[in-house]
Amino acid sequence: MKVLYIVVVFILIMPTQATYQLNIEIQYTDLRVGNISQYEGDYLILTTFSTRDSLCELQMFHLIDVQEVVKGEAVSLLSVSIDYNDTITDISSFKQRIEATWDFGHDFNQEITVGFGIQVLPTTFLFDPFGKLLKVWVGVTEANEILTELDNYISIPGRLKRQFIRLLANPIFSGFLGISTVILLYSVYKLYITRKNLSKNT
Repeated sequence: MKVLYIVVVFILIMPTQATYQLNIEIQYTDLRVGNISQYEGDYLILTTFSTRDSLCELQMFHLIDVQEVVKGEAVSLLSVSIDYNDTITDISSFKQRIEATWDFGHDFNQEITVGFGIQVLPTTFLFDPFGKLLKVWVGVTEANEILTELDNYISIPGRLKRQFIRLLANPIFSGFLGISTVILLYSVYKLYITRKNLSKNT
């Protein structure tokens, strides 16, 4: 009886493997139909778009910047057209035109469109390695904003640089920095004039 009790307790406290939360099928540009669960183990940046939307094309260039930074990290990018009128040929041509190298596909059965209630394009989602939704960006989102959010979960190159850029973007800090720079330059100038006058007198 005691042995049975120990076994039951062990089973209850033993960690269980989490099930990937995204069970969505899309059609990729190579014509295969695949499940998004193939990205399990990576942070997934999923962007919904239309090949006919100029803002969506702009978003892709921000994603190219993101991809350059996260190379070698456990991060995958996936762009899925939710435009019913887009064909796989349209999506393939779009991908080639912007010279993207990550996976593209089509929400052919509208699982993403309906499941996430997408109203605005582009919309970008960040999922953790188990498919849990972490963040949603609606509209065009700059690479720095996406990378800053990723910094909360993994350490990626350029973190300190992005933090400094955010500080510079802060009007309070930038105002203080500007005043400090002027004071510093003025102090250097005054020191130069003082030494110049002293050298004349000697």
